[in-house]
Amino acid sequence: MTSARSALSQRAYFYIEQGYSVVPIAPGTKRPGVWTKEHGWRGSQGWVRYNDRLPSLIEQQHWETWPDAGIGLVCGKLSGVVAIDRDYDAPGTDALEKIIPYSPVKKRGAKGYTAFFRYRNENSRSFNSNGMRVLDLLSDGRQTLMPDTVHPDGMTYRYLTEDCLEEMKAEDLPYLPENFAEQVIAVLAPYQTDDDRKFQRTTHKPHTDTAGSIATDITYSTAYFHDLNRAALAQLHAWVPKLIAMAREERDGYRTIATWRNCERANVGIHESGIFDFGGNYGMTPIDLVMAEHGLPFGRAAEQLRALVDMDEPEPIIFTNQRAPRIQAAQLVDEKGVTAVEKPAGLLRNTITRMHEPSAVIGTVEPLATLQTPIGRTTSQIPSFVDTAPGLLGVITNYIRATAHKAQPEMALAAAIAICATVMQRRFRSQYGNYTPLFFVLVARSTEGKEHPLACVDRVLQAANLSNLIAGSGYTSPGAVHSELMRKPSHVVIIDEFGKWLKFATARGNSYAEGALDKLVEVYGRNDGVLRPPAYSTMTIGKGSLPVGDRSVHNPAITLIAATTPNTFYGGLSDTFVQDGFLGRCTVVDIDAPRQRTRMVDKTPPTDAIVKWCIETNSEVEKFGNLAGATSADTPPVMIPFMFEEECQLLLVPFEDELNRLKDQHEADGLDVLLGRTYEKALRLSMIVAKCTRPEENIVRAVDLQYAIDYMLHYDLQLLESVSRKRARNDTDVQIKKLVGYIKNAKNLKDKKFLKILAKGYLPHTKALNLMSMTSKPFEELIRTAIEMGIIVMSRGDADGYAGKVYSLVDP
Repeated sequence: MTSARSALSQRAYFYIEQGYSVVPIAPGTKRPGVWTKEHGWRGSQGWVRYNDRLPSLIEQQHWETWPDAGIGLVCGKLSGVVAIDRDYDAPGTDALEKIIPYSPVKKRGAKGYTAFFRYRNENSRSFNSNGMRVLDLLSDGRQTLMPDTVHPDGMTYRYLTEDCLEEMKAEDLPYLPENFAEQVIAVLAPYQTDDDRKFQRTTHKPHTDTAGSIATDITYSTAYFHDLNRAALAQLHAWVPKLIAMAREERDGYRTIATWRNCERANVGIHESGIFDFGGNYGMTPIDLVMAEHGLPFGRAAEQLRALVDMDEPEPIIFTNQRAPRIQAAQLVDEKGVTAVEKPAGLLRNTITRMHEPSAVIGTVEPLATLQTPIGRTTSQIPSFVDTAPGLLGVITNYIRATAHKAQPEMALAAAIAICATVMQRRFRSQYGNYTPLFFVLVARSTEGKEHPLACVDRVLQAANLSNLIAGSGYTSPGAVHSELMRKPSHVVIIDEFGKWLKFATARGNSYAEGALDKLVEVYGRNDGVLRPPAYSTMTIGKGSLPVGDRSVHNPAITLIAATTPNTFYGGLSDTFVQDGFLGRCTVVDIDAPRQRTRMVDKTPPTDAIVKWCIETNSEVEKFGNLAGATSADTPPVMIPFMFEEECQLLLVPFEDELNRLKDQHEADGLDVLLGRTYEKALRLSMIVAKCTRPEENIVRAVDLQYAIDYMLHYDLQLLESVSRKRARNDTDVQIKKLVGYIKNAKNLKDKKFLKILAKGYLPHTKALNLMSMTSKPFEELIRTAIEMGIIVMSRGDADGYAGKVYSLVDP
């Protein structure tokens, strides 16, 4: 993990935004720490100052540079919260469970859980049973580790509830009973010794740490758990179907439901690159997932996982309950003398089996070992279809990767597909009326190599003498789109600053650029038809002017490939734009990876195999008719039949059923449109895959279609998740309309925590915040606006089983 991806750098801002005080935690420990280049991690003597004030912006920015920093929540008066930290493994814990009140926010630790409550002058207390800690009341002077922070045993803290603390304010939490400490004492009394009773009478003062160095080096036991998690990610099919009951296959992994947080949506992604709970907004390890799914302690979960996963270890590992495995350092040394700590991740990764046999006509794909992998991303974090791109697609992809200053393999594959789509479009037609044009948007940080794949599209087409297929760098109006199609009825448009063009096109008052987007949407659906210009008055047209009817374009074909940065791209996405349909027609390749060093490479020309395929595929139409007549916009081109074999239907039916299910699931959020073209895009891509693999056949086989389905599902579901989290929320009218819809439907919402209040037609604040997928500040502004407009009413729900704010409609 790098500093840029530490738990603290990713989540601290959201806690502080809600008024919670946080401190950095030294990695692999529970101790607040300070990091310097000179001394590394050392204990923090002064962390208690954050009992009295929030970290400043300068401190936050400084902390974000500290490597692998965890995040600790400072409990007590300033944050407005207290926490009940409960451990399971001691007498009396079952009785304790009966007196601990309900909390909407809980996180899980290695041996129990932590529940959060609103502060009411409680003092920090600790309670033992038979010499073992069973409960801590964390208030002033105490801190607790928050989700995404790694426990010393190797597990990752995570939320057990659907609600997350950083998404709600302390005032929305319930209070503990005023006599809670007395209730705990009474419940534990039968199980306690005299020393236990003496200990719990002590009110604990704010804890200070020493300034000595903190050992954060990986231990042998932790190294073992790291290797187990890494092996499990590489062998998902060996354990996920057996241990995760509700998991279903998707793309190159699985998706399941976070039942441990009372969720109903499949919002946990399980892939080789990692496991992420999108509802809770945190990552998980395989051991974490098994713990959550079965309610097991850390050691038992690791045992269950280990029984199903193959690992490189000379001796069996013997676990003890809830403890690290008993393992000696010598056991971790294999026959080559490589220890588990030193062993590279590649030794645990399974060999990928290619779906397609290489074609002798296409040429040999360059060995992947000679190609660079992005810094900060392992091979397992790159979708498997990148390294298994079949035939000519693999050849072009590897050419782009080999000539890149910075490694972007997913973008290289997208550019390869765009090249092949451009060469084939307007010439090859399936029996279902499918063609090959596709729209790609490459999203990555500035200066991180996204320009190179775009340049290679131009370079390959130029090398094949197909510059007539390259259009300008964008369109300024719908008329510009139509005019370019009149000149080049089949072309590729390469847009470098797509995000800026997108903002320009979606800005209010810019009807010309907005019309260009609408025209692209129209062209996308007219591949198998005729694009006609709008009808205008001809009264003022001179005799020599071209009649409108002569400006029709038969079978227009545009492939688009564009690049932008995440902030620019997602900052320009409003709800209205998502609904317009253009985005759903795009395949968005969004790369979230650390910055890379520049690699000095030779700018070699495309290989002979690439150039030959482009030329032969483009000229194939000569076998069927007059090539000259096929290049004119006002004449239908000669079509080359491209057939889907019957076995493809066995894939298409369940594929469409799954898409329909996902669209129904996301219809309420207005995101179903992002999956509206996935089916069609997969059909188009499968034609490209088939032509790149077996150029002489013009037949789509089931293996071609499966590759295309995996590819399109991966990126369209990734886009859906990204848009739901990152899109701009600047259309107030649309947002208020959505909020009103949720309030109207409150009685039909299924949520056990808010059953009574929902049944009366009130929508709790925390539920509304979660449904709207907004952070607190913009949500509160939206609420104020809706109240001022006389649309909703805010009240308290104390008498209805919920202590926080609730919303109802003024005129239901």
